[in-house]
Amino acid sequence: MKFRIYLFVFLLIANVLHSQDNHYMINMGGSRSALLGGAVIGGVRDNSAGYYNPAALAFLTTNSHSVSSNAYQLQDITFDDGIGKNLELRSSQILLVPTLVSGTISSQLIPELRLGYSLAARDFAQIEASARFESSADIIPTLHDGIHLGGGKFADAFEGNEDFSGQFQLNVNLSEFWGGLSWAMLLNDDLAFGITWFVVLRSHSQSKNANAFAVDRFSYKVASNQILESIEYWNVRTFPKIGFSYQWNELKAGLTFTMPGMYLLGQGTVAGILTSRNIIRYNEEGSSTEIPIELVGTDRQQDLKADYKSPLSIGFGLDYKIFVSTHLAFSAEYFNSVDKYTIIQPKDKIFFKGDIFNGNTADLNSKDFLRVEEAKKSIINYSIAVEHKINATLSVYLSFRTDFNNRSNIQFDGLTPGISTWNIYHASFGGMYRLENQEIAVAVTGSYGRDREYLQFANFNGAKASVLEGFITGITNKTSVLLQEIGLMLGYTYFIE
Repeated sequence: MKFRIYLFVFLLIANVLHSQDNHYMINMGGSRSALLGGAVIGGVRDNSAGYYNPAALAFLTTNSHSVSSNAYQLQDITFDDGIGKNLELRSSQILLVPTLVSGTISSQLIPELRLGYSLAARDFAQIEASARFESSADIIPTLHDGIHLGGGKFADAFEGNEDFSGQFQLNVNLSEFWGGLSWAMLLNDDLAFGITWFVVLRSHSQSKNANAFAVDRFSYKVASNQILESIEYWNVRTFPKIGFSYQWNELKAGLTFTMPGMYLLGQGTVAGILTSRNIIRYNEEGSSTEIPIELVGTDRQQDLKADYKSPLSIGFGLDYKIFVSTHLAFSAEYFNSVDKYTIIQPKDKIFFKGDIFNGNTADLNSKDFLRVEEAKKSIINYSIAVEHKINATLSVYLSFRTDFNNRSNIQFDGLTPGISTWNIYHASFGGMYRLENQEIAVAVTGSYGRDREYLQFANFNGAKASVLEGFITGITNKTSVLLQEIGLMLGYTYFIE
């Protein structure tokens, strides 16, 4: 019995703890760079180069400072049958995403050296979804003589249908800010080299809460489960981005190497609750009497070290003037895999409280049970864009980029962040109006992602109680999830000479 409960709880929590962060190219910074969908590794020639390819800063001839781009996004994520057949789980949010502050300055001591800075809002995610299900069904097997009537008399409990309710709630918040200092210099008239050293602040919180109640309508005896889990952490890491930029006649090309992140500091909190009431049953040897057991597992540990790792990535880009007023831009970036590692390691502590099974405690320890782990697979993302100059002040842009899911399929021993298993495709169409020291950019953006093999969070309307494993659940099945976003990018850049 003890082994079965251990196995049940392990599989249950290890498969429901996720968060939203399995993509690398959620947000593009800078007005023109955002209009081009990030296809600027080769052709960027403004101060957002410090973020995309620091070498290109060397080709700039004037100093400037700019604040640019806000993206307003309506995001809708629908999990079909997310908590049961015809029971969808849905999150609809309106998001305001700032993008980039950047600038360049010249070195008085070394005139050929170009310095720059950038502050970018790299990743944002916000998901809030909840759903509830109610029914009348025979969820709990009859508990013979489960109600004491007094005077040595007993009656059966949970006989026939119970009033059943299941409830699920999901909350995810993620933000990541990149701040960098850059320097670049010309190696010759056509080739430049540059480095940006980034410091990144990542803040991530998520919680999931699943509750199931089956009430005997005649005796008001209750069988129930609660599963609550929470992960919160912030982390600061640092790494350099090295770039090369080349231009020859109508062709521009770029190559970048972003090094793996190095830990500076971080702190996290992890918590979990699991309860089972009147579901698990115990039989004394030689007795026909079933004894309901109330099981409670709970722990919360804070001020733990939080280490988040980012991979090596290699980017390549081309920008070519195919006509007098038209540019075609292309970029690709390879992200290396990240082996399984621990983000948060809880301390050695018994997860279950008190004695169960006549003085025997369950073999469940928070250091294994609530450990937060992660791994990433390698991917390549692509972006392609067209820029057409209508006149000296107005240009239009059309772009498309991929944002492939990087979630690893390996098995984890503890908890793992990441609810997204779908690939995302982004497209935008817009224009930019230029004045002497200002740029105004407007674009309509759209994003689409789908996974037709997504595992349900729960299956409440197929629920049955397992008196051996101690949980009211149905077998979870594969279903479909759809992500749709439509947004308006309003970019304003003011250049301070």
